[in-house]
Amino acid sequence: MAAAESQRAGSDRIETEHLLLALATVPHGVAADILAGAGVDEGALRAEIDRILTTDPPGRLPDLDDVNQEISRLEDAAAVALRADDLDLFRELTETRNSVVEQMFDRVERWRANLDAYAVLELVEEQQRLRAEVQNLRVLLAEEESEPPGHS
Repeated sequence: MAAAESQRAGSDRIETEHLLLALATVPHGVAADILAGAGVDEGALRAEIDRILTTDPPGRLPDLDDVNQEISRLEDAAAVALRADDLDLFRELTETRNSVVEQMFDRVERWRANLDAYAVLELVEEQQRLRAEVQNLRVLLAEEESEPPGHS
């Protein structure tokens, strides 16, 4: 279930947040019952974790893979046009490539402008809090599993 949560979030790694979501969604599971007993709503938990994971977190550079791929594609096409002596197409592709590069720099500059050391610290503290909650759930699960049948 944690792997499914990780994939849903577009991650290639299973993080603590994915484990927490998986534990919280097991129907009639101990962790889900504990969270419900503590007043934690699964929907609110998911929304908060999604917000943390999907916002461009300060301190993490925006994903630029798509932009880099587009730049490479344009450069390859421009090289083909140049070899074919199609200078008009070469100029058009080069101008488009330059525009994409400018957009990439603008994106990075917007990220840098929004970078706030306090926001980074808040994000780190929130992640540590989530990790501590998952550890608490693990302890409670272990205690629940170690109790003899009929004891709750």
